[in-house]
Amino acid sequence: MIVSKDIKEKLNSLTETLKTNNVSVTNDQPADYDKMVAMHRMLAIYTMLEKVPWLFRQLVIRDFKSADNHRIDMSEVYDRMSDIDSAKYDDILKRRDALRDQMESFFTKYDLLIMPVTTTAAIKHNPEHTPISVDGTNVDYWDNFLYPVVFNATGHPALTVPLGLNAEGLPIAVQVIGPMNSEKRLIAFAKLIEPLHTGFVKPKGK
Repeated sequence: MIVSKDIKEKLNSLTETLKTNNVSVTNDQPADYDKMVAMHRMLAIYTMLEKVPWLFRQLVIRDFKSADNHRIDMSEVYDRMSDIDSAKYDDILKRRDALRDQMESFFTKYDLLIMPVTTTAAIKHNPEHTPISVDGTNVDYWDNFLYPVVFNATGHPALTVPLGLNAEGLPIAVQVIGPMNSEKRLIAFAKLIEPLHTGFVKPKGK
């Protein structure tokens, strides 16, 4: 996972504070994260491109491939863009359900998952969707938002926790994810830890 240094520092500070307040914290992450990213994109394809003409979909594929950093295998995503086969949609949904069940299994070991919500702090307005620099490494614009979208695919609830500003005065946050139907647990957790961290801080001049 690509994450900026300042987000790592804020996340580490939060977890250390939780530990000092008798919260058990483990460094772990769900399996098959890459498959969850690809699943989100396949579901989005059927939602947004099902009725789009084939030729236009080829142009979309070309644009996606030109920005593909190959960190995640998107070959099946491109196949589905080119051939939106309704017969294969049922299989995609079954695989989505398997990923959801896998996340539910993760939550049998842990109450909640805390992780970045974006690769870096808040970014400047970027209407051209040009790559974003994360500590000197260029990241595709849309990859900046992969961390929350995977849970749109599995349906798991998530809550954003603001952690103040970075050295440049830009907002930073993390997200907390819970098992299915755990919205009340997430809100209760956010309220409990609110006194333990810097919350939302309005950037200067904004």
